[in-house]
Amino acid sequence: MRSKERNIEFSKNLLLAAGMAAMLSVLPLSILTQEVLAVPDKFGIEQLYPTADNGPVWFLNNEEPEEDDNFLMTSHEEIDLEEEEEESDPGAFELDAETGTEEHGVRIHADSPVDEWKNVEMTGYFKLEEGNDQFTLVARQGPSYNDDDGCGAYGYYGMLSAEGDAYFKKKLFHHGGGYSDRTAVEENVVDNLDNRWVGIKLITYDLPGDDVKLELWVDDGNQQNKWKKSTEYVDDGDWEVSGSDCDRSDDDIIEDGTRGGFRVDDSEFEFKNLSIREIKGGQGGEIIAVNLAVNQEEVSKCLFTYTCNVQGQGLTALDEEEEEEEEEEDE
Repeated sequence: MRSKERNIEFSKNLLLAAGMAAMLSVLPLSILTQEVLAVPDKFGIEQLYPTADNGPVWFLNNEEPEEDDNFLMTSHEEIDLEEEEEESDPGAFELDAETGTEEHGVRIHADSPVDEWKNVEMTGYFKLEEGNDQFTLVARQGPSYNDDDGCGAYGYYGMLSAEGDAYFKKKLFHHGGGYSDRTAVEENVVDNLDNRWVGIKLITYDLPGDDVKLELWVDDGNQQNKWKKSTEYVDDGDWEVSGSDCDRSDDDIIEDGTRGGFRVDDSEFEFKNLSIREIKGGQGGEIIAVNLAVNQEEVSKCLFTYTCNVQGQGLTALDEEEEEEEEEEDE
């Protein structure tokens, strides 16, 4: 009887190993690190996280952006939106925001079609022509900079500097402080951004316990969807900003917003293929269905000699189980 049970168990293990071998044959081992494969959006850009069921989405109107009721561009000075020639780079737009100060430039806003953005994946491609500031994506952004004494200006900022450094900031109000320090800084995640297209994604979603996860991803592969996570951070309620105002404590968690934003200061640059999607938080391409928290050597052992725990909590040698059963039979 025990022999039959062992044979059945061995058959199950063999089928599991075969299934995992098939899975790994189509998924490159790089997916076990920070690289992902995903479904493309309407611009051909990979979506790292699935869109929420009936969730709001916004894509830049690549022909006439300003005809979109949910699109708003503001600037300290009068700046014209110039479309690139169709034959040179279709769908790209150029802005000259060289204002002489890194506090002023261009703000591109996308209002949520349902008046709320919460768990989002924001995407854009940018080319820096002149300047040394940073490209900034803003999630859970408030509805206004200056109305209500600046209390409607808040958001999570994902930032990539001209030198290639990635980091986050949090903003809770507009006047008299309101910003955190640079947080989760990763230096030189890419080379400097001069005169080449770089893709940036800011992903924001809730975790259990009301914490908020932030991820910044970069495509530095000449627009070939080679997305890599550059930095990440969890706002657990201890992330403080400078000052306290607007009836908010200095470590408030931002629960949602009405806008998403794309910001560049004191620079001449091009942009294209901007988008925001409401996503199913925590279900991105980086999370594998069989959560293999093991290295490549252990994966190979698992496929051929081990029983894999599907939750990724450990690997159990089949030989050890058989030895225990044989000892029981001898007793």
